[in-house]
Amino acid sequence: MVIENRVLEFSLHELKTALEVFQEEKLSIYPTGKIIGIALHENPSITAKILVISATDGTETETVIDSNTLAALILYFCHHVKIPIPRSSKKELGKIGDGISLSITMGNN
Repeated sequence: MVIENRVLEFSLHELKTALEVFQEEKLSIYPTGKIIGIALHENPSITAKILVISATDGTETETVIDSNTLAALILYFCHHVKIPIPRSSKKELGKIGDGISLSITMGNN
């Protein structure tokens, strides 16, 4: 049995870009404004707490992005920047250093 494993690592800057691309092109997941902070938490699934400052009145809002939404926006970002992701693979998010990882496993298991 042959199994292939790949791990893609995204810095917080890349995660911020992925959040902005997803927000602009796909689905509104946080209040309108500029992301000024991101904190990743893993307990046991990974979540992102983002801090957004409103462009209109300067108020700060904290929003938690769940692991399913994080997975969707990471996969969307991969498609956006043309990183191929096999549809029939097992995908798993993790926290790696200050960033986030996407583990991809393919093969007959």
